[in-house]
Amino acid sequence: MISREQAAKIAEIEAKDRSLGSDVFEVLAVSELRSRPPMLYGIELENCWIAYIATDRPPGLCASTIVVISQASGETLYAGSSSDEG
Repeated sequence: MISREQAAKIAEIEAKDRSLGSDVFEVLAVSELRSRPPMLYGIELENCWIAYIATDRPPGLCASTIVVISQASGETLYAGSSSDEG
């Protein structure tokens, strides 16, 4: 089982490797989300950590940048836009 802290470290490496952003500012399970969950085709979010990535974009209405990590294996299942804007 991958802890939240381990998922944050994995996500930070993925984000930097993929030039998605500079830092992880929050890691949540889908049950902890306070807003609409990411809309990802073919990705089941149950039993995953969702790491939100800080980007260099100016403030505005835009999708979050995320890395989805399996809680069981630590595998990166997705990295990119969460399609949650609006």
